[in-house]
Amino acid sequence: MADQGGVSTRWEAMEARVRRLEELIGKPEQPPSVGLIQQVSSIQEVVESLKMKVKEELPETVLKGLESVSDEISCLTDAVDYKLESLKADLRLVKLAVANSGTEGSAVAPKVRVPDPKPFGGERSAKELENFLWDMETYFQAARVPDTEKVSITSMYLIGDAKLWWRSRLSDDASANRERIETWEVLKKELKDQFLPCNTSWLARESLRNLKHTGTVREFVKEFSSLMLDVRDMSEEDKLFNFMAGLKPWAQTELRRQGVKDLPTAIVAADRLGDYKVPNEPEQRSGDSGDGKAKFGKKFKKKDKVKEVMTETSEPRSVERRGRAASSAEILNTGRGIVQNVAG
Repeated sequence: MADQGGVSTRWEAMEARVRRLEELIGKPEQPPSVGLIQQVSSIQEVVESLKMKVKEELPETVLKGLESVSDEISCLTDAVDYKLESLKADLRLVKLAVANSGTEGSAVAPKVRVPDPKPFGGERSAKELENFLWDMETYFQAARVPDTEKVSITSMYLIGDAKLWWRSRLSDDASANRERIETWEVLKKELKDQFLPCNTSWLARESLRNLKHTGTVREFVKEFSSLMLDVRDMSEEDKLFNFMAGLKPWAQTELRRQGVKDLPTAIVAADRLGDYKVPNEPEQRSGDSGDGKAKFGKKFKKKDKVKEVMTETSEPRSVERRGRAASSAEILNTGRGIVQNVAG
């Protein structure tokens, strides 16, 4: 109890001192702690406002910046990829050249320069495409290109529309997650599907049916052989039939006499007929009229025909050109032709 009384006395004394101090200096208008709390609260509000503003504006700004950077990176990546593919192709050719220039045992391999194939520009022509594919296969064989490099090397010889198609195809395959064209056989099929006219064979067959021997035999053989390049799946018998059907009757008769059995033999035999010429019948003179004159004209025509045939056959055309002596069969054939022409 004594302790409590002492504490109370001291507390009262302290209060008395505080009252005297307040009388001397006055009471404080506002506790300092209230002002600090308000300032801290104001700062917190400013911070929260800045946070909200950053959250609203930062994503849009960052996204724009990222899109710009992404576009630049994409352009650089495409340029690097194109340059890398070009360098890879050059490196493959260098490796092939080095490999081909190596030695086997003690023998030194001859250094033969393989000519580059003619580039393909995407022409929708069966002959252009087939020639390009054949040139590439010949190049692969001569340069000893491995199967794994054929597609890459072929792409370097595509220009124009063909190159645009190849670039688009690579992009489409990558976008659709399709397998890339990795083999030569698949690439050949894709090129044919894209650039080979679908009705080429049909049109060629139609042209073969209408082809007739109107000029020289060699001209007919050349045109027939050109059309046959576009024909697929025709039997050997049909080939020979179409060839024989287009020839003139005298040429057909000669080939049948020689007993040709297939198209290559028929073409060779027909080409040999190019040096022979069947004389045309001279027209009746316009001044001839009446029975007597007609008979006279007919006799005159036969004389002219005999003279013309004899002159024609007396010139050693094919004999001298081919550098061989005339056989007895040829002499008999010539005599038979003279008799037939005179009789006609």
